[in-house]
Amino acid sequence: MTRFALAAVLLLAACNDNHGWQLKPAIPAGPPLRIGDQLYLLTTQYHPRYRMDSEDNSRLVDRKTYTDLWTFDANTATPLSRLRLHTATADLTTGPAILRADAGKLSIRLPDGTVATPAIPSPNPAAPAYYTKTASYVFRSRGLKMPGRWIGLLDDSEAALFRDKNLLYPDLDRPAPRKLWSRINNILTPLTADFQNPGLLGTKTEPLLLHNPDSVLLHHNDQQLTRNAGPAGNALWTTQLHFTVIQSVLPGDTTLILLGAQPNTTEHFITAVPLATGAQRTYNLSLLEGNPQATNP
Repeated sequence: MTRFALAAVLLLAACNDNHGWQLKPAIPAGPPLRIGDQLYLLTTQYHPRYRMDSEDNSRLVDRKTYTDLWTFDANTATPLSRLRLHTATADLTTGPAILRADAGKLSIRLPDGTVATPAIPSPNPAAPAYYTKTASYVFRSRGLKMPGRWIGLLDDSEAALFRDKNLLYPDLDRPAPRKLWSRINNILTPLTADFQNPGLLGTKTEPLLLHNPDSVLLHHNDQQLTRNAGPAGNALWTTQLHFTVIQSVLPGDTTLILLGAQPNTTEHFITAVPLATGAQRTYNLSLLEGNPQATNP
């Protein structure tokens, strides 16, 4: 076979549907929703196809974008199902998102502007959690005010201002080692040694206060989560997260769900953290092998 004929064969092979497709990892699309023991997450996945114009150059000749609804076990971060809701062959004009759950159905806005309503087992209404691509700080707070008591994070200079002048700046813009402190009847007491750049983990609106025993969650060292219990501030457990960017926080009665991402990579994670032990289970959403196959509704 001549060099020209061989090149033609290779070019035709690259144009074949079985060649040239380069599936990209799935990424979260909009806020997730948790109802009891199930987590619902929408993803988009880009699927371009390239043709080799020469030995060193290729060009995009086709593309598809899939919108899938995943259901996870919220206690183990295990995928239970993956439903393909939409396939687009052009650029998306509308961001897909889970809008709400009500009467045993989800309402999901699709990229073409229509609304899909897949059935779910729970009849309970629910609203999606807050979701952000990059802003971990919205889930981190300095302190938590309770009746007759304040508990929060201060370095030594901040503690002096709080004790002497009752000045407390709410944000944590200045990274610093900080201790967990308790203030009762204007008496300020340190409870722990320093944590590196800590924040009290919570939803977008307020830090989480856990019970049995009463405790808070500290996110520190970029990737660590520690449960500290009162009144002495004892650490019950510490777990190492797989990501530095927190994208959603979804509390539950016994398990905390976190969505996260690792900067400068395509990796996105779903992590289930049992509140009693901290023995997390994590699913890497970005894996191309081992993900459940999408099924049509």
